[in-house]
Amino acid sequence: MKKILIPRKIVILGANAAGRIAAYTASYDKSIEVIGFTDPNPRCYGQSIFGKPVLGGDDKLTSLRESGVKGAVIAAGEPQIRAYLRNRVIAAGLHLVNLTHPSAVISPATKLGAGTVVLAGAVLSDNPIVGMNCWIGLSAVVTHDTTIGDDCLIGGRSAVGAEVQIGDRTVIGWGAVIGPRRRVGADSAVGFGSNVVFDIPDCVTAVGNPAAVIKQRSGA
Repeated sequence: MKKILIPRKIVILGANAAGRIAAYTASYDKSIEVIGFTDPNPRCYGQSIFGKPVLGGDDKLTSLRESGVKGAVIAAGEPQIRAYLRNRVIAAGLHLVNLTHPSAVISPATKLGAGTVVLAGAVLSDNPIVGMNCWIGLSAVVTHDTTIGDDCLIGGRSAVGAEVQIGDRTVIGWGAVIGPRRRVGADSAVGFGSNVVFDIPDCVTAVGNPAAVIKQRSGA
């Protein structure tokens, strides 16, 4: 007798463009079923995104678990918000769910933390380590012996070179290049199209070619 697959029910935190992209990516995985979205903005309650309803605020997570929802995906761009929502998901007793677009290329030696989303065309080559609850953008490339911390956003078409260290809650902007053996600190941001050839400290924004610090950022 053929075994019937019963999909795990999940919820997406974020009724926004990122949430829609997450739902689209999840649609390729027949082992999960997106039942809807949560969002702090009451104006979007009752609306539909990618054919799924916005169910209410994030305070509904516990009741959703009690109704049979097993996991959650976080669709927020700001890493500190990602970290906050990750803690809410865990406190509600839900599991962080990974999503990977089928066109992404991920080496078998890659280590992905729970809740990480890998979008279309991304390449994770050889043996990178990616923390929990990260967002790897469209056609981003992450190469060997690189470590990315928790709650990070790696922008589309960015390139993260070999033996790079990226701290927790950090943003690498769209099209940025992180040179080999560089460190980008925790709670920092690298601007769109920037070229990192020197280490970037914690809690700063750096832009340009070569990337230079232009202002401070708050930490966790």
